[in-house]
Amino acid sequence: MDGVTGFSLVDPGGNWIRVTAAPTAAPTAQPAPPHAAVGDRLAVALDNAVVQGDGRGAPAQAAKILDGALSRGSDDPVTLVRALVYRAELAEGLGEPSAELLERARAVVLTPAEQLILAAELGEY
Repeated sequence: MDGVTGFSLVDPGGNWIRVTAAPTAAPTAQPAPPHAAVGDRLAVALDNAVVQGDGRGAPAQAAKILDGALSRGSDDPVTLVRALVYRAELAEGLGEPSAELLERARAVVLTPAEQLILAAELGEY
């Protein structure tokens, strides 16, 4: 949701807890998974990769999930940047090169609103 900050906790069993600050206005709807939009396969793959990489300690499996999904692309530039940045993080942990992934993330054309969303989540990437 726009304007809501927070974080997710994932236990080793794959259970999610999403912690957010109370919104200033009543939300219209909240998606079930933190990033997954209906019909966006990359967002679903990103959520699954986070569970594998962070929740289950299987970064190689998480990288495999993202590699397959990134090869198909996404219509949502925010999700694409999130996935590329997380894949770069996984690459660093696996001793793989990450520069190309970060360059791809920087090359994604974003609207000012999308830039603000990602700046809040990722900082300067």
